Amino acid sequence: MTEMHTAGRTTELKILTKIRLLIARLTQITVLNPTVRPEFRERTLWRPTMPMIPSEWSRTVGEVRDEADKCFDAGADTVFVPVLMKGTDGSWTIRVAFLSRDPVACDVVENIQDMAPHVTMGELMDTLAPGKRWDYDDIHESRELDALLDLV
Repeated sequence: MTEMHTAGRTTELKILTKIRLLIARLTQITVLNPTVRPEFRERTLWRPTMPMIPSEWSRTVGEVRDEADKCFDAGADTVFVPVLMKGTDGSWTIRVAFLSRDPVACDVVENIQDMAPHVTMGELMDTLAPGKRWDYDDIHESRELDALLDLV
């Protein structure tokens, strides 16, 4: 690997890390909002102790599965994955999916072990039935998010 290629990869990883941290922060702000939290808990399996794996639309299911497996090995049965997506109107939205590695007899959880590793999270979110995801547009105008997305 050349030094230039390594530097470019390092910059890309820094940007993706910042985007994922921002997705996590925006998700926490929304989920912990007193007006959103009761409905979110009622409509989903979410618990405050549930592991979160923030993702952008281009992250692969294989990458998310690797992170989720660490959570499952540590005792979690389900993870929730907020995915930053571009809405049909061009605005940014976050969709949340609940993933497990065991067959689940629940309408809101998908078994991540059955998914092809090369599929992107954006493609996965587009195929999930509306009842298997939670969408929210409560991103507001974030200059930090806009600046990071301009780099991607």
